[in-house]
Amino acid sequence: MEVCLERVLGRTSVRGLATHPTEGYVATLAGAVVVVTEPGSGHQVAYLKTPDNTALASVAWSSDGERIAAAEKPRMRKRRRAGSRKNMPDMPRIVIWDWASGEVEAIIDPRAAEVTAICWSPTHPILATLTSV
Repeated sequence: MEVCLERVLGRTSVRGLATHPTEGYVATLAGAVVVVTEPGSGHQVAYLKTPDNTALASVAWSSDGERIAAAEKPRMRKRRRAGSRKNMPDMPRIVIWDWASGEVEAIIDPRAAEVTAICWSPTHPILATLTSV
């Protein structure tokens, strides 16, 4: 039996908002899903899910309108450091989708403790990140 997402009722991040450069679609975050909405009707037209079901922190739309990138929130794994009983955080990744097909095109490991914000260059296929170490 296949289960599919039909509608998202809430949002999870104030940094989780991006607009399509020409079509007016709006991308927002809801946990581990990027929700693409048509603003005039409010109809949700696409759902982009993270491969590992990891919650997202920031979203950006490419200047050509073909891709959406989203940065994961840091996750805690039950791994232990030598001499410590605390869990260690996994480094967040950036996921890039072809938004129309929903296919993951790339997963980038920025090697940072947290990705605070992401932004595509308006003139080049470059994705900038604001990170903490």
